[in-house]
Amino acid sequence: MHSLLAIAGVVVGTYFLGQLQWQPQGWQFPIQIGSAAAVAATTAFAFKVLGGRRWLTAWVLGALLAGLVALLMPSQFAWLPVCIGIGYAAHIAGDLLTFGGVPLLWPLQPAPPGPIRQAFLLKSMWKPSGRFAVPLLGSTGKDPQEHVLGTLAGLYAAWGAIGAVIVLWPWK
Repeated sequence: MHSLLAIAGVVVGTYFLGQLQWQPQGWQFPIQIGSAAAVAATTAFAFKVLGGRRWLTAWVLGALLAGLVALLMPSQFAWLPVCIGIGYAAHIAGDLLTFGGVPLLWPLQPAPPGPIRQAFLLKSMWKPSGRFAVPLLGSTGKDPQEHVLGTLAGLYAAWGAIGAVIVLWPWK
């Protein structure tokens, strides 16, 4: 799930999920059922990963956010595959910056060629298992620099989301 193929699969899957919609009789816009489900799921998983204690709370928050987005911005779901793809790629990039690295080329697991295995810096970046790492953040989930980078990225994403809501607000 931490490969270039996984990023492509998530974007394509989210695109097709975004095609699922329902037009209630008398409503001006269709309700984007698939996109709302994607928003609910990504929100629930993010809440749980960021320290949420209960899955029920995570899914309730995800459903509330999905409902708000579906009701307040019903025709604005074209951005969802791009946003989820960028978020997924950013997560993988964050993992790439740890000692463990990621199997970017999965299902291929190419071992580094001989000269790279001998080079001082490159041998820690391309592992014999086929994983790639640029270990600037230390260990996953343990070192404070990972939390600082995650917080800054989250604040930047929130700033962008708030700006998008202001620009796309349907009743201005």
